[in-house]
Amino acid sequence: MSTQAPVKQNQKQSTPVDLFQSELAGMQKQLVSVLPSHITPQRFMRTVMMAINIDKSLLNLNRESLKNAAIKCAADGLLPDGREAAFVKFGGDAVYMPMFAGIQKRIRNSGEIASIEARVIYENDDFLWEQGTESKLSHKPKFPGDRGNMVGAYAIAHFKDGSSPQFEVMSLDEIEKVKESSAGKDKGPWVQWYEEMARKTVFRRLAKWLPIDAEIDDVVQRDNDLYDLNTVSQPAPAQANTQIEQQAPPSKMDALEAEIIDAESDALVRSKSLIAQAKTLDALNKTFQIIQSENLTPEERAITEEMFQHKERELHQNTNQEGALV
Repeated sequence: MSTQAPVKQNQKQSTPVDLFQSELAGMQKQLVSVLPSHITPQRFMRTVMMAINIDKSLLNLNRESLKNAAIKCAADGLLPDGREAAFVKFGGDAVYMPMFAGIQKRIRNSGEIASIEARVIYENDDFLWEQGTESKLSHKPKFPGDRGNMVGAYAIAHFKDGSSPQFEVMSLDEIEKVKESSAGKDKGPWVQWYEEMARKTVFRRLAKWLPIDAEIDDVVQRDNDLYDLNTVSQPAPAQANTQIEQQAPPSKMDALEAEIIDAESDALVRSKSLIAQAKTLDALNKTFQIIQSENLTPEERAITEEMFQHKERELHQNTNQEGALV
């Protein structure tokens, strides 16, 4: 009587997702060293794997870039859940992109800023923006009904001391100029996350005037590769003639916009913070004397001078308003 040997069951082969999960587990000690105390490595790794399972094509990108993106995200104390942060494709690499909600989270937990917001404006919305001795901004989204096409975006910062909010408004043309300056204008987040990039673009311009510390500034500047600004002209005012706009020479704001391609020096971060924190004209003048002793490059001095003038105008405006109430 013949016997038949039992057929061996084929062992289940590991999938690319399984392999990356093993690699991620091997990074646990490194993640522990950079994660803030309120985020456990287990929670962070679960969120990373959720992102991978949602978009498995991330595993086709350079593996080291994906690991580095995870480390940077962990170091900033954000979760890659598509709300606080995300992993996006940039060429053949994975890039960590802090989302606006993630920046909001970081700013709420530190500094002088009570809250920030950035929103997209559509053509059928009721939007009012006035400049002058009393700057105003009002936005009533069209609801219900069709809001139409996107026409711009704005960002607002509210302060804990109750001082007047600061805001920045950009038209769609201005946002497009920033996009067109980027090497990634036809791929990655500018295609997949256009509205998110628009909100972050206007906030990045506003952030130049805000009293944010170096750590928060690092988060804001983290995805510079997605902007890759070489030359970005300061857009002319909305009512300016198109021909004049095309002929306008580069301004100091070119340096302000192009500045985000490089990491800011400690001296520039300190100078920006001092200017933003000045509450009176006298304090601002004293700040200017301090900044003169900082070791700034000519480009950085141009940035601080532009910030100083912006802050001086704001304080003069506040002084005039207070005088009118007396």
